[in-house]
Amino acid sequence: MAGFIICFLTISLSVLLTWLFWDSRKREPGESPLEKGWVPFLGVALEYGKNPLAFLTSAQRKHGDIFTCRLAGKYMTFITDPFSYSTVSRQGRNLDFHKFAMGFSCKVFGHADFTDPLYSAHYKDVHSIFRQTLQGPVLQELTSGMMENTQIIMQRNDKSGWMTEGLRSFTNRIMFEAGYLTFFGKEENATAAEDSAAKRLLMQKAIEDFLVFDKAFPEMAAGLPIRFCMRAFRAREALAELFYHKYLKRNQKLSALIERRIHAFDQMEHIDELGKARTHLGVLWASQANTLPAAFWSLYYMLRSPEALKAAQDEVDRVLKESDIKPVNPGTPLIFSKDELDGMSVLGSVIEEAFRLCSASIIIRVATDNFTLTLDSGMKADIREGDYIALYPQMIHMDPEIYDDPTEFRFDRYLDENGQKKTDFYKNGRRLKYYLSSKFNFTMAGFMIYFLTIFLSVLLTFCLFWHPRKRQPGEPPLEKGWVPFLGVALEYGKNPLAFLRSAQRKHGDIFTCRLAGKYLTFITDPFSYSAVFRQGRNLDFQRFAIAFSCKVFGHADFTDPLYSGHYKDVHSIFRQTLQGPVLQELTSGMMENTQIVMQRNDKSGWMTEGLRSFTNRIMFEAGYLTFFGKEENATAAEDSAAKRLLMQKAIEDFFVFDKAFPEMAAGLPIRFCMRAFRAREALAELFYHKYLKRNQKLSALIERRMHVFDQMEQMDELGKARTHVSILWASQANTLPAAFWSLYYMLRSPEALKAAQDEVDRVVKESDLKAVNPGTPLILSKDKLDGMSVLGSIIEEAFRLCSASIMIRVATDNFTLTLDSGMTADIREGDYIALYPQMIHMDPEIYDDPTEFRFDRYLDENGQKKTDFYKNGRRLKYYLVPFGSGASCYQTEKKEEGKTELQPYLASSRQSIKCILKMSLYPSLEDMKVDKFMQAQSAYAASPSKPAALPEAPNLNSAEESNGLYPKLYPELTEFMGLNLTEEAVLQAFSGVPAEDYSGQIATRSSALSYRSAPITGNDCGVRRAEIKQGVREVILCKDMEGKIGLRLKSVDNGVFVQLVQANTAAALGGLRFGDQVLQINGENCAGWSTDKAHKVLKNAAAERISFVVRDRPFERTVTLHKDLNGQLGFIFKKGKITFIVKDSSAARNGLLTDHHICEVNGQNVIGLKDPQISDILNSAGNVITITVTPTVIFEHMMKKMSSSIVKSLMDHSIPEV
Repeated sequence: MAGFIICFLTISLSVLLTWLFWDSRKREPGESPLEKGWVPFLGVALEYGKNPLAFLTSAQRKHGDIFTCRLAGKYMTFITDPFSYSTVSRQGRNLDFHKFAMGFSCKVFGHADFTDPLYSAHYKDVHSIFRQTLQGPVLQELTSGMMENTQIIMQRNDKSGWMTEGLRSFTNRIMFEAGYLTFFGKEENATAAEDSAAKRLLMQKAIEDFLVFDKAFPEMAAGLPIRFCMRAFRAREALAELFYHKYLKRNQKLSALIERRIHAFDQMEHIDELGKARTHLGVLWASQANTLPAAFWSLYYMLRSPEALKAAQDEVDRVLKESDIKPVNPGTPLIFSKDELDGMSVLGSVIEEAFRLCSASIIIRVATDNFTLTLDSGMKADIREGDYIALYPQMIHMDPEIYDDPTEFRFDRYLDENGQKKTDFYKNGRRLKYYLSSKFNFTMAGFMIYFLTIFLSVLLTFCLFWHPRKRQPGEPPLEKGWVPFLGVALEYGKNPLAFLRSAQRKHGDIFTCRLAGKYLTFITDPFSYSAVFRQGRNLDFQRFAIAFSCKVFGHADFTDPLYSGHYKDVHSIFRQTLQGPVLQELTSGMMENTQIVMQRNDKSGWMTEGLRSFTNRIMFEAGYLTFFGKEENATAAEDSAAKRLLMQKAIEDFFVFDKAFPEMAAGLPIRFCMRAFRAREALAELFYHKYLKRNQKLSALIERRMHVFDQMEQMDELGKARTHVSILWASQANTLPAAFWSLYYMLRSPEALKAAQDEVDRVVKESDLKAVNPGTPLILSKDKLDGMSVLGSIIEEAFRLCSASIMIRVATDNFTLTLDSGMTADIREGDYIALYPQMIHMDPEIYDDPTEFRFDRYLDENGQKKTDFYKNGRRLKYYLVPFGSGASCYQTEKKEEGKTELQPYLASSRQSIKCILKMSLYPSLEDMKVDKFMQAQSAYAASPSKPAALPEAPNLNSAEESNGLYPKLYPELTEFMGLNLTEEAVLQAFSGVPAEDYSGQIATRSSALSYRSAPITGNDCGVRRAEIKQGVREVILCKDMEGKIGLRLKSVDNGVFVQLVQANTAAALGGLRFGDQVLQINGENCAGWSTDKAHKVLKNAAAERISFVVRDRPFERTVTLHKDLNGQLGFIFKKGKITFIVKDSSAARNGLLTDHHICEVNGQNVIGLKDPQISDILNSAGNVITITVTPTVIFEHMMKKMSSSIVKSLMDHSIPEV
C-alpha cells in the first residue's frame, strides 16, 4: 500500500509540474523578442503588475520598439513606437477589437452575445447608433442636457445650505447624477419631487452600487467570473433593475442614444427584459467609469494651481460675456453651445493634462489570423493568430522628449502661444499624431472631454459668476479675490489685521471684500464709527443677530409676529438689569460666588493646576451661580463630589460648544457639528424652568426673562431652555479668555502685580465691610470696584491685546454712507458693514509700542482712569472696543459688564488665594525654553531703558492654542512648536532674565504632583498617564474563579519585578504595570527571592486578599517629546529598541538615548506590539508624546525566557485612566 501511495503522488506531482511548466512556445524566425518569465503560467505578470511603465521602459531598452510578453497565460506583443500606432489602427482586417470586446462585455455585464447570428442583423444597427448620436446636432442636444442637469443639481445643493464633503465625493455625486439624468432622463412627475429625500436616497444607492461594480472591474477584466465577485454581481443586478424598458419609457428627456437603443432591442424578440436592461448598464459604465476619475483629477489639479484656476475663471467669464444666451433668473440654466465649449481652450488643456497624468489605459487588439506587421520604421514582425497587440499610451505621456518635466502638472501644456489648442508635439524631430491616449478612440473620448468641460465650466459659473458683482459708480473699491466663492477669505483668514492694513494702504478707509460668498464693506477710519452707529434706520443688527442665534442656539425666531410683542419686553430686560442698582446686586453676587468657589478649594488641600484651567474653573462656576443661582438645598451639599462633577461636565460641554462656534458662525449647520449639538442640548437640560425655579438667588436678568417666556404659550420648555444657553454663552465666551489674559499679564509683570496688590489692600482697608471670619465673603460695592483704576487698566489692556472681535451690521436698503472725512459711499441692500477694532488697538499712532503689555496704559498721571487717546491730533471716542457694540451706550455697558465680572475675580485672587511663585519643573526642554523666553520678554519689556524684545505685532487672537479656545501668545513660526525661539532671539531675551527664575503659577492645594510650568505641554493626559511616582503604594488584589490574578514576576538584582500584566485581570485593574518593583507580598519582604519562589507565594496565597507593596518602575524613565512641523519626533526604532537619534530633534534635545527599549507611549504599554503598531500609536497621538523607556540590557534580562507570542497575546495594552 505504501508503494502505491508513493507511486500515486509521483504521478500527480509530475502531471502538475508538466502542466505548469509545459510551454511549447518558442520564438520563431521573424517574430518579435519573447519575454516568457520564470513563473509558471504568470510569466512576467508580477514584474509588469508592480510598475507597468518601468517594466515596459526596461523591456524597450532591451529589445527595441516591439516585443512579446507572457502575461497570465496570454501572449501580448507590445508596440512602444508612437509612430507605429497608425499602423495598428489600419490593421482592421487582421486585428479585431469588437469581437473581443463583445465577448468580454457578455461575461461582465451578462447580456446576450450579439455576435451570434441570431442577433447580428439587428446589432449592426445598435452599433451604428453610437456614431449617429455622439456627434453633430444630436451631440449638441446631449451637451445642452448635460449642462442643464449639472446646474439643476448644483442649484439644489445651494438651496439646502452648507454641505461639507470630500472633493472626490463631490465630483462623483454631481457627475454621476448629471450623466444619469442626461442619458436616461427622469420620471415625468419628478419635477415637483426631484428634491425629495427618497429621490436623493435612490440616486445615492445607484452611485454606491456603481462604485462597487466598478471596483471589481479589473478582476473581471482579468478573467475572474463575476459570480466570484458577489458584491459586484448584486450591485450589477440592482443597477439593471433601474433600466427595465417599462421604467425607462416613463421618463422624459431620454437621450437619442438610449431611445434608439430601446427601439432596436425591442425588435429582438429573443432578448428578455433583464438582458435589455443589462445592455444599458454597459452604456452607464462606459459613460461614467473613466469620466468620474477624470473629473476628480481635472478639478483637483486646477484647484491646486492658482494660475490654472485664474486662467479658467477668466476664460469662463469671457465666454459668459460673449454668449447671447443669458439666464433670466438664478434658477434658469445657462446653456453653452458646442462651439462655445470647443472655444474653451484653457479648460480643454486642463482636462487633457489631467488625462495625461492620471490615465493608465492599455489598448488591446486581437490577431484574427497569422500576419506580418510592418512598423513605421520599416521593421517587420510576424504575429500569430490569437495573440494580443498592446499599446500603452502612458509611455508617450511620460516621455521627457515629448513633454518637458512630464511628471509635473502644467495647465497650459496643450495651449500654443496664442492661447489656442496645441496639437504639435514631436519626437525625434517628427510630429506625432497620437500624443494623447484620447486621440485613439475619439468618439467616446471626445464626448468625455465635452462632459468634463461642461462640468468645470458650470462649476466655475456657479461658484464665481452666478451673481456677477461689478463695482458701480459711487461704491467703495471692490476686492473680489480669485478663489471661487471664497473670494479673499483665505488671505483674510491667515492674518486679518495684516490683510486689512494692506487693503487700507491700497484703497483707503473704506473698501468692500468678498468673503465666503458675502460682501463686507470694511470701514477702517476710527472717527467714522459714529457714522455707522447713527445709521440705525439703514443698518440692522438685531434681525441679523436673532436669525444667527436661532441657527446656533436652536430657539424660536423672535422676529416672527407670533413672538414679536413679547420679545420687545425680553430685549428691554438687558438694559434694565445690566446697569444701576440691579448691576450692583449682580456685582455683589459675582464677588460672593467667586470667593465661595475659591474657599471651597482652600478646604480641600493644596492643588496645583494650570493658569488657564484655574481661571476657567473659577470664572465659569462663579458666573454660572451668579446668573442662574443654586438649588435651595445646595448650601450643605455644595462641596459634594456630585456637585463638582456636574459643574465640571457643564464646563466641558461649554468648551465643546464654544470650540465649534467659529464654524457655525461661518454658516455650517450645527447638525454637522454633532459633538457641539450634543453639548448644547446637555447644557439646555440644566435650564428647564422647572429646575431653575428651584434655585435661590437667581439674577434679575434670568428671573425677568423666565417670566416673559412663560407668557409665550407657543414656546415649549426646550425652546425656553435654549434661550438661557445663549445667555450662558454670552456671559462666558469672552469673559473666560479675558480673565486668563488679565491674570496672566498681571502675574508676568512684577510692577503690575505689586500695583494691583497695593490697590486691593488699600480698598479693603478703606471698606466699611469687614469679614467676620475667613469663611465669610468680603463684598465690595460697585463704587469700590470702579475705584480700582489699576485693575481696570490691567483688564482693559488685556482686552486690547487679546480681543479680535468684528462688528457687523446689515444694510436693510440701498443708501449712501457719509464718513467722518466727508467721503460718501453707496451701500447695497443686503451688504455687510464691518468694523475691525483691532486696527485701533494695534495702531502705533494711538498706542505706543502696541504689542507690549503696559499695565498703566489706561491710567493718567494721577493714577485715575485715562480716556484721552489721539489719532492725527484728534481725540478718539472709540479707542477700545473689545466686545463689539450696539449704540454707544450699550457698547459701554457691555465693556463695563465684562470688567464687573473680572474685577471681583482678580481682587479675590489676591485676597483669597496665595499666589505662590515656585521653582518650575518642566516636562520638556521646549517647555522650559518657551517659559524662560516669555519671562525674559516680560522682564525685558519692563526695563525702562530698553524696548521690548518682541518683533512685529503677533496677532494674539488669530491663532488658537491646542484646545482650540484661546489665542496663542506668540504665533511666530520657527523651530520650537511654532514659537519665535531661535537661538539669537533666546540669547537676546535671556539678557533680561534675573538670577532667580520663577514661573507665575497659581497654586491651590492638592496632593497631586504635576509640572509647575508647561506652556507647550499644558495639562497633557499622556504626561499624567506615564508619570512615575516617587514613594511606595499598596495594592490589594484577589484571585478570579480560576485562581489567577494575571501577573508574572521576574527576579532581577535580588529584587522582584513585574514581568507581565495580563489584560482584563485583577492585576491590570489594580494598576500594576510592567517594571513595577514588588517590595512585599502579604507582609513578607521580597528582597532576595527567586522568580519561582515569588510565583509559589502567589499560588499559595489566599484568594480573597493578596497585599502588594509596590514601587513604580525604578528601572524606567519618562521623556516628553514634541512633534515638529512634519509630525516627527526625531528617533528611529526597530523591534521596539531605539537605534538612532536625529540631530537637533526633540528627541535629541530632551535626552532620549539609543539602546533603550520603548515600554509605554503616553502611558499605554506597547511591549509585544509590532513596530507598525507602535508607529500607528505615535502617529495618532497629539503633538505632545511622553515615552517611557528602559535600558535594553535590563529589558532583555527582564524578558528572558518569555515567549513573544505570550507577550503579544496576553500583555495589557489598554490605555490607563488618569
